[in-house]
This record gives sequence, C-alpha cells and structure tokens, in this order.
Amino acid sequence: MARGPMRVNGLHRPYSGLQVSTWVLLPVLVGGFYGLMVPALDTLERALCVTFYSLFLAVALGAAFKTCAINPVDPRLEKFLLTGVRDPGSAETTFCALDQINVCKTSRHCRFCNKCVLGFDHHCKWLNTCIGTRNYRFFFTTVTAVVGFVAVHFGVAVYLIALYATDRDDLEERVEGGFGGGSHIDIYFAFLVAYTAVLLCVALLMLQLWTFHIYLIYLGLSTYEYIIHEQRREREREHERNNREQEAQAARRRAAARDRSPNPHPKGRASDGGGRYAEAEPIPNPNPNPDPHRTRTRIPARTRTGTRSPTLKDQHLDRGEAAESGGCAGREHQGAGVRGERRRRGQRQARGRGLRGRGQRRGGQPA
Repeated sequence: MARGPMRVNGLHRPYSGLQVSTWVLLPVLVGGFYGLMVPALDTLERALCVTFYSLFLAVALGAAFKTCAINPVDPRLEKFLLTGVRDPGSAETTFCALDQINVCKTSRHCRFCNKCVLGFDHHCKWLNTCIGTRNYRFFFTTVTAVVGFVAVHFGVAVYLIALYATDRDDLEERVEGGFGGGSHIDIYFAFLVAYTAVLLCVALLMLQLWTFHIYLIYLGLSTYEYIIHEQRREREREHERNNREQEAQAARRRAAARDRSPNPHPKGRASDGGGRYAEAEPIPNPNPNPDPHRTRTRIPARTRTGTRSPTLKDQHLDRGEAAESGGCAGREHQGAGVRGERRRRGQRQARGRGLRGRGQRRGGQPA
C-alpha cells in the first residue's frame, strides 16, 4: 500500500499555502470589482458588467468546487481500498511499486496526494488536488471562467483609467454620485491604479494557463506527458550541443597542430591560396617493393666490353677480405711458392726422361 496518509481530494486536510492564498485573493478581487469599480459606472454599464462578471464568477466557483470535491484516484486502487481485492494484471495495466497494485497505464502516482491518479495530468497547488481524467473538464471550466471574469474586471479598470485621462470631470461626478459628495477623485484614482496593477498580474497568469491547456488539448497530451516530452527533447538538444562542441574542439586542435607544423600545408594536400586545401597528386613511391623488409638485388654495372667494373661494394669486400686474411697472407704465399717449385722440378725431370728415351731409339735400336 501507499506510504503515509492518502489525501482524498482538494477539500481534505492538510491545506497548502497556495490554496489558502487563493481563498484570500478571490474575495479581494471580487470585492474590488463590486466595491471600487461598479459605483463609478453608469446604469447601463453597471448592468452589463455586473451580469457578465457575476455569471463568470458563479461558473468559476461551481467548477472549482467540483474539481476539488472529486476524488481522481485510479479505479483499481479505489476498489482495493473499498473491498481489499486486487485486480490481476493485464495488458492495459501497469504495476505501481508505491501502492503495490496494478493500475491503468495512464495512471501516475502523485507524491503530494500519495495515490495513483487515473489519467494523471498534474497536481494543482492552487486547488490542492490532483487533476486527472475524472476532474479535468471541471478544472478547464474553472480556468476558462476565471479568465472570463478577470477579463471583464480588467476591461472595466482600463476604461475608468482612460476616462480619468480624457474626461476627468465626468469620472469625478460618477465617483461623487457612487461614493458620496466627500469623495476625492485623486485618491480614488490612486487606489484604482494600484488595484489594476495587481489585477494585471492575475490576468496574465490566468491567460497563460488557459492558452497552455488549449495547446495541450490541441496536441492531445496531458501536462505530465508534455513535460516528459520536453525533458527528452532537452536532453537530445544538450547531446547535440556537446557533440558540436567536441567537433569544434577537435577542429581547433587540428588547426593548432597545423600551425605548429614546419610544413605549412597538410601532408598530401595543397593550398589553393584562399586558405582552403585541395587534394594533391600522390607522390610515386620510388621503391615498388611492397615489403619494406625485403632486400633489393643490386644489378652490377657492366662496361661495353662485357667486363664488370668494380663497384663501391666490391672495393669494400676486397678490403674486408684482405683485412681478414692479412695475418696469414705471408704463409699462404710461401706455401704457394714451394708447391710451384716442386711442380716445375717434376716437369723438368719428366722432360729429361723423355729426351733420354728418344736418344736411345735413334742410336740403333730397332723401333
């Protein structure tokens, strides 16, 4: 069940401060009209203004009382309060965690009245009751009637002020006829201006409330739904503003990075002279090899006769081989000389044996 006491309607205690102020302000307005303005009107004006004003006032009082007297509670919660039976949930209901009961989908829990209200629109602090499906038409009738009698009231005040500015003698005669011969026109006018200033504030507030609810009726929304919708739109607008700010900051950082770069133009782009950059032609890659870790094969340069000309790499290799073999160059050279001497000696001995053989054959031995 709901926590704490549950208010039944607008006539149930405790009363709110704005509700009490409404009870005080309404007699002031009504008394100012009948006691301050009606005596300054002639017979026909008095009859017309009093008739319309009294009609609007009666409708406003009756509709306001009906609005406050109706209990706008959800019917399922009302049934549970009377019988103690909980309705099972369905597709048309939702669960209220505060009242611990299934209620209509359009019902919302009012924290001021501490109950779920069917078709919740808002909680009116001036009447100290929730406005929902059951009493919304009476609430709108109250607002319309209040706008009506305040409009008549304000119109009469403006008429008397204009009469003071255009025909002061006529207004003075009316005041003396309505209030007695000792009335002073300047004092009356001062009270009239102060009263009209208060009346103007009331008229603007009621006119704003009336036009707002006409707009809601046109949209087919309740006050609660309109507030939720506006909060969602505000979050979306805030998100868009944050995105634009982030993009602007990123653009400023990129511009600052370009300004600090030694290259005045971005990489791969060329300026057209007007501060704009256009895409430049890509620079061809001098190394067509896609693998940067693969070693390219150097083709040795050759002369016209086909002989290879020594390159810088060959000179480095020759010097490296000489440096590596420098320690044993003398021994290798000595060994090569001994082997060559032995080879030449064997060749001489073989030639000597061959010459001796040919001489014996020539000396008389048969071939």
